[in-house]
Amino acid sequence: MTRKQLGPDEAAKLRLQAEQRLKERGGSRDAPLPADEVERVRHDLRVHQIELEMQNDELRTAQEHLVAERGRYFDLFELAPVGYLTLSTDGTILEANLTAASLFGVSRAGIVGRQLTSFIAASDQDIYYLHRRRLETGAPPEPCEVRLVNPGEAELWVSLSTVAAREPEGSPVWRTVISDITARKRAEKELAQSQSRLLEAQTLEAVGRLAGGVAHNFNNILQALTSLAALLKLDPGAAETSKIVGEIDTQIARGAALARQLLSLSPDHPVTGIPIDFRALLEASTPPIRAMLPANVKLVLDHGGASDPLWLEGDAGQLEQILLNLAFNAIDAMPAGGTLSIRAHARANVVELEVEDTGRGIDEMTRKHLFEPFPSTKEAKSASVRGLAAAYGFVQRHGGRIDVESGSGNGSLLRVVFPAADVPSTISPAEATGDELISGQGEQILVVEDEEATRDGLAALLGMLGYSVRTSESGEDALALPAMPAPDLLLTDVLLPGITGPVLAEQLGMRWPRLKVILMSGYTSDIALPRNAAGKPARFLQKPFDMARLSRELRAALEDEPGR
Repeated sequence: MTRKQLGPDEAAKLRLQAEQRLKERGGSRDAPLPADEVERVRHDLRVHQIELEMQNDELRTAQEHLVAERGRYFDLFELAPVGYLTLSTDGTILEANLTAASLFGVSRAGIVGRQLTSFIAASDQDIYYLHRRRLETGAPPEPCEVRLVNPGEAELWVSLSTVAAREPEGSPVWRTVISDITARKRAEKELAQSQSRLLEAQTLEAVGRLAGGVAHNFNNILQALTSLAALLKLDPGAAETSKIVGEIDTQIARGAALARQLLSLSPDHPVTGIPIDFRALLEASTPPIRAMLPANVKLVLDHGGASDPLWLEGDAGQLEQILLNLAFNAIDAMPAGGTLSIRAHARANVVELEVEDTGRGIDEMTRKHLFEPFPSTKEAKSASVRGLAAAYGFVQRHGGRIDVESGSGNGSLLRVVFPAADVPSTISPAEATGDELISGQGEQILVVEDEEATRDGLAALLGMLGYSVRTSESGEDALALPAMPAPDLLLTDVLLPGITGPVLAEQLGMRWPRLKVILMSGYTSDIALPRNAAGKPARFLQKPFDMARLSRELRAALEDEPGR
C-alpha cells in the first residue's frame, strides 16, 4: 500500500511536527542517532524512494493517457466530417473546429467573435433567424438548410442543427453542428431537371398523338369545305345554296371545337366558369369517343335525357378533355376487347361522371402513382395512364376529385365528382344560343385588328348588323384618332403589333370613360383584362366566333350601363 502524496504545505507542517517531537525527546538536529534509528531512517528513505518511483510511473502513465485523449479529442472535434460551433445566445461564435473554419473559408481565428449570420447568404438569413427563434421559444429543435457565403464555392449548402446547453460555469450557450449538403442539393437539382425533361418528352409524345388525331379531323373538315366551295363555284345560283352555306357553318364549328380542345391543353388556359349542361356536353362528345373505339370494344352510355340537364360551372374544352382522356385510358386497358361504360348523374350537391372498363384493372402499386406526371412503375408509364395526369389537373381546376375503384384483372371504375351549379334562372344575351341576330341601333364600333381580311370581314358584318364602324390596323393608329365623335364600343384583338389590345383599351378608356370594351383572340393566355366604366372586366370573344355570337356579345356589352 502506497502512502498518500503530500502537498508542499502539508510536507512543511509535517517536518515542523517531527522537529518538535525530536526536541521533546531531548535530542537536537546535530546529535548522532542510535544505530537502530539510523537503520530505520534508511529503511524509510528507501521506502519513500520506491513510493516516489511508483508515483512517477503513475504520472507518466496518466500523461500518456492524457496525450492519447487529447489526440482522440483532436480527431473527434477538430477533424470531424462536420463543423462544430459553440455560440452565445446572441449568435456570436465562441468556439469552432477546423472543419467549420474550412466550410467558412477562413482561419479559425477569423471565426471566433463574429456573428454566425455574417457567414450565411443574405437571402437565407431569415431561415436561420426562424431556426434560432425556435430555440429561444423552447420549441423542439429542427435543422435548417441555408447557403454560406464562401469565396471558394459558387454555392455551398449546409444543414444547421442546434441544441441549447450550458458551459461548466453555468452560462447558456448553443451547440451547432454544420453538415455540408451541397452534393445532395446538386443531386436534387439534377433530379428535378431530369424529371422536367422527362415530363417535356412525355408531353411531346402526348401532343404528337393528339396532333395526329387533330390533323385527321382537320383534313376531313377541309375536304368538306373544299367540296362545298367547289359546288358554290360551279353553280352559285343553285337552289341548295342556303343548305351548302349551312353545311359550311357546321364544318367551321367542328374546326372551332378542335381548336378549343387544343387550347384546353395549355397550362395558361383559364377556366371560364360559365354554366354548362354536362349531360349535353357528354352527348356532343359521343361521336369522337365512338370514332376511337376498336371493333372489339362495346360502348354503353347512360346519361339520361336532355330534359334533365346536369349543370356545372366550368370550361367546356377542359371538361371534354377529361372525358376523352378517361375514355382513352379505359380503351387502352382492354386490348383483348370488352365494354366501356360511361355514366353521368346528379347526387346531393355534386355531379358525378363514371367511366368503367372491363379490362386488366389497376394494381395497388400503379394506383399510388396513377396521377403523377412522371410515374415510376412500368404500368403507369403507358401513354393512356399518363393522360390521367392531365385529366386530374383539369378536374382540380374545376374544384373536383377523382376516385378510383379497381383490382388487378377485375376492370376499373374512375369516378369524377364535380360541385354542381345552380340552374341558371336567366340567360344573358351573350350566353344565349341559336342563330338569332340582334341588330344594332347605329352605335359606333371601333375595330382594331392587324389582319386585313379579318378586319374587313368584321367591318362588313357589323355594318350588316346596323352599326357604324371605324377601323384601325394598330393600337397606335387608334390612339391617333380624333377625340370626336367618341365610339361607343372598342372591339380589339389582344395581340397587336406595338401596344397590346388591353393596354389600348385602358388608354382609350381614359379618353372616353364610357367606352365599352370587347377583347378578342385566338389564344386565351392569362391576360389581365382591363375594366370598363362600370368597374367590371372587359368582355372577351374567343376566335372563331359566328355572327350570332358577335351580335349577342355586342348587345350585352352596350346594354351593360355603369352602376348596373
